[in-house]
Amino acid sequence: MSTQWGRAPTICEGIAAKVTLTLGAKAARVHALDGNGARAGEVPAKLASGKLSFEIGPQFKTLWYEIVVE
Repeated sequence: MSTQWGRAPTICEGIAAKVTLTLGAKAARVHALDGNGARAGEVPAKLASGKLSFEIGPQFKTLWYEIVVE
């Protein structure tokens, strides 16, 4: 394992991607999270035929997301 990680500041960039997950749920929501793990906003998502689809990207200004399955 490398211990040479460089110096601050660290630069992280969100990438655009479409995420599709197969779920056995009746409802689901997706939230963008801030650096402390708190919800920063809801991400538009669609659940149809057992598949949850949503798009992530730099507009959410995060690298972390939470999926809430009901």
